Amino acid sequence: MIRPASTQLTIPQKRAKIQLMSMIAILFLLLATFATFAMTLEHRSSILLDLPICGCSCGGMGDPAHQPVVVQVTDAGLFWNKELITQRELPVVLAKYVALCKSPHIVLAGDDHAKYGTTVATLDEIRKAGITQVTIETVYRQTGR
Repeated sequence: MIRPASTQLTIPQKRAKIQLMSMIAILFLLLATFATFAMTLEHRSSILLDLPICGCSCGGMGDPAHQPVVVQVTDAGLFWNKELITQRELPVVLAKYVALCKSPHIVLAGDDHAKYGTTVATLDEIRKAGITQVTIETVYRQTGR
């Protein structure tokens, strides 16, 4: 059976039911949870730590000899705490540093012209000297600084 063109089929449109009360209840639950959590936080300005005492002959952390030494690899050579040295002088300087401080710490850095081979050779010399506390700096540092 064919229907006439004037008769249209009406489809009832369904509307989404937004239950506002449940959304408000969830919002208040989250707000109450956050407020409860925020009140339990304790703000501390410092943490008490029992730090070990330095057993070095260099005089402790206030002594500049106990601070980490920065070895910077450049295309011009090596900088030992801003003092230019050669790759051949490095083992002697490392031996003096190890003799001065029982817990030596070295920060190995490089500028933008440092060669990979020189950096690895420097790291090998540091390990040969028996220094195990080595930090490799990944932040850009200008030459000699």
